Amino acid sequence: MSRGSAISAQEIMKLGTLIRKDGKIIPISEAQPAKFDFGTGAVSCLPLSFGDLITAWHSTDIPMFVDATGAAFPEGDVLELPDGPGEDEKASNPAKVLAEVAVSDGFKSYDVMEILNGYSYTPLSAVEAVRQVLDGKFKPGFQTLVTVFGPDFSFTIPHTRLITVITKVEKELNNQNPPC
Repeated sequence: MSRGSAISAQEIMKLGTLIRKDGKIIPISEAQPAKFDFGTGAVSCLPLSFGDLITAWHSTDIPMFVDATGAAFPEGDVLELPDGPGEDEKASNPAKVLAEVAVSDGFKSYDVMEILNGYSYTPLSAVEAVRQVLDGKFKPGFQTLVTVFGPDFSFTIPHTRLITVITKVEKELNNQNPPC
């Protein structure tokens, strides 16, 4: 994580955990982790109040969780972190976004979209969005990428792929995960 990303994350976490309930953003007193399988086994994830709390809700109405395992969040003085990850580190750390698609007959189906790391994906998607706007593909007013360019926009960015994961529902996981 870059110094700037870590500082931004710290500032956002100071707000506490916010959720959408009945279309309204409200604080919750205790963030409850949930376990999700991104294709390599269940990992503990925490609800996170990034900008997606606003934008993703307009597009999908799905809550956002972040993988809290490993070195996802740096410890110590964030001011000592580098400006950003090197090319090798970015190449070996793709980002994954998970959406629970269905639950039935004792199984859960997830779609996991794997993208380049956020440091590479963000500028590439911005350039692609500008390209499409210049080609006349846009809607006026507040929009998200999905509402303007459609659900396949992400696949216009190189190295984006969709992985479907089907897992058996474990009773303890089923009770911990909020409905998606």
